[in-house]
Amino acid sequence: MKKLFYLASLCCLALTSCEDVPAPYEMFVQKSEETTEDVASGSGTVSDPYNVAMVTQILDNGEETTSSVYIKGIICKVPSIDTSYGNAIYYISDDGNSSSTTFEIYRGYSLGGKKFTKDDEIVLGDTVVVYGVITNYNGTYETTSGSSIYSINGSTSGGSSDTPSAPTEGAGSRNEPYNVASAQKASGTAWVEGYIVGYVDGNAYESGAKFAVPGEAQTEVLLADAADVTEASKCMPIQLPVGAIRTALELYANPSMYKQKVQLYGSIETYFGTTGMKSTSCAIYGDKVIGTDPDNPTPAGDPQGDGTASNPYNVAAILQYTSSLAADTNSDKELYFKGIVSSTTDISTTNNNATVYISDDGSSANEFYVFRCLGVNKGDITSSDMIKAGDVVVMCGKVVNYKGNTPETVQKEAYIVSINGSGTTPDEGGDDSGSTEPASEITVAQFLANADTNTTYRLRGVVTGSINTTYGNFDLEQNGSTIYIYGLVDASGSNCYTSKGIQSGDSIVVEGKYMEYNGKPEIKNALYISHSSAGGSGSEDQGGGSGSGDEGGSGDVTPTGESVTFDMAGNVFGIDTDKQTAAKTYTYSNYSITLTPSSDASFYYNSKDQYVILGKQGATLEFGAFDFAVSAIEVTGRSAASGNVLQNIYVGDTAISTETKGAQGTNVYNIPAEYQAAGTRYTLKVTSNHNTQFTEIKIYKAK
Repeated sequence: MKKLFYLASLCCLALTSCEDVPAPYEMFVQKSEETTEDVASGSGTVSDPYNVAMVTQILDNGEETTSSVYIKGIICKVPSIDTSYGNAIYYISDDGNSSSTTFEIYRGYSLGGKKFTKDDEIVLGDTVVVYGVITNYNGTYETTSGSSIYSINGSTSGGSSDTPSAPTEGAGSRNEPYNVASAQKASGTAWVEGYIVGYVDGNAYESGAKFAVPGEAQTEVLLADAADVTEASKCMPIQLPVGAIRTALELYANPSMYKQKVQLYGSIETYFGTTGMKSTSCAIYGDKVIGTDPDNPTPAGDPQGDGTASNPYNVAAILQYTSSLAADTNSDKELYFKGIVSSTTDISTTNNNATVYISDDGSSANEFYVFRCLGVNKGDITSSDMIKAGDVVVMCGKVVNYKGNTPETVQKEAYIVSINGSGTTPDEGGDDSGSTEPASEITVAQFLANADTNTTYRLRGVVTGSINTTYGNFDLEQNGSTIYIYGLVDASGSNCYTSKGIQSGDSIVVEGKYMEYNGKPEIKNALYISHSSAGGSGSEDQGGGSGSGDEGGSGDVTPTGESVTFDMAGNVFGIDTDKQTAAKTYTYSNYSITLTPSSDASFYYNSKDQYVILGKQGATLEFGAFDFAVSAIEVTGRSAASGNVLQNIYVGDTAISTETKGAQGTNVYNIPAEYQAAGTRYTLKVTSNHNTQFTEIKIYKAK
């Protein structure tokens, strides 16, 4: 049989040289003759797509595209189609031959950006026009993921379902803006007009496109040519940069903007793996113009001032200074600046910070973004109308050129000096408490009884309780009376618990005002005066003295000895990355945890920033029983976590340690002797209406 097959094959080969060869053989020979030359052609448009030779030439020259282009070729290898994810990997060449120069289409979608639902939607030999971004990925010439097929064998039908594609129109100018259909085929800065129809939940565009008002703040919107569009392929994701644009258009804060018609100006480029708009700088809807109108820019004022307390920068000058900084680099000093509040974004008495925009004339033109600043001379934000549009403010703090395109203050490192002339302007480099006289000293018991929120008092006592060494959170105890110290700062306003070498059991002197948080008395950002260690040595701060003791030490509050470490940042338990709204148990080695969110919140692992988030009041992390006695549980939080979340360790319904405030840094929960036995089940519980975030948990074994 093998011999017969071989002979038959020879006969077939012989036939190809005869003049009366059937038509299919002539076609094969003709195709081979037509594609012997590898000529680069095309301009990347829908009417003149690149061929594979042109794409190869572009990438050979070290160039890539930042926006999508059209590429035409013949599928030369059997496609790998994944219907579970709806995308495919396949190769195209100019002649359909896999031995010719090929180009990879990496995880692209089907016609019109729709997901693949069948294994044979594209097959070997199909001629396709693909719309995507070309790149050289570690030596492999390919499209970035998320490309779409414009046509298959000349047909563009089959990719749309409910809504027909809008005809392309517009020139990209203010008077003739692109519609979305046109903008999807364009690049560069331009005007685009459409309807805000949704947002993107997560990082995946196709699966994350949501056509509703979101349940939490977002940084983008979806724009479409009709208000009833519900297909991602017919939308553009629009980036909302921090500032007036986001304040005006973000759907969670502005649900009335849902399905509203707007005109936007920005850079048409790849965003979420598809054609979108980034660096959006102007929006027009109704009779409102938001941001900087490129056709009618308002000239910035002349920079004035030198950034000192006696001669603050004006807004033009602080914008100029901050814009000159390298991207994401904080200024090396605090600067004074003044302006008129043009709008307020968030005035939070709960978080004690304010986010506002200021300008030299109070308009929305040439604004400077003041992000989460503190109150007057680093005090509290006492009311939601403490600062409002039209107020003339002087401020002081560090600034940053965020992402290289947004000049703003560094979060919580700027504060209000005065509002409409009311406030205290401290001398540069001095104590900004406004007084050189020491506060009156009273006992902790008197301090609690007086509950005087207006007067600064001096207190002394012993450092006790669960301690957050990063911010200096601890209990100050004196003769059986205790006040919670929420943050310890030196005369410059910097957290100083660690730098002063303070430890549990040390005697300490502080100054501060009485306040309550959720009914619990405390002093926020108590001013460090002096301390002495339990062993007798100590230090005193007169506005810049140095502490003593081992840096970072916290005595018997910082556990020692053998421990079991759970790397939550590394997600050793395999916690889900999508939001979970019901209790779920996870295991790692011989250990287990059960995460239970509150009824109105969720938990999940943030794979981008590598932390676990759990919320809110009543949410718990329950540990499985340990086969060893436990002396302490140490929970390390993310640096950007809530500074107000309250947490404690429970056994059953009993709180067994000292409640902590704030999830940043490390919180230590010492376990009383009567609860240390092996087999005890411990639960970390959130006791305030906030989310907690953690990156590491240590379980210390009792000696």
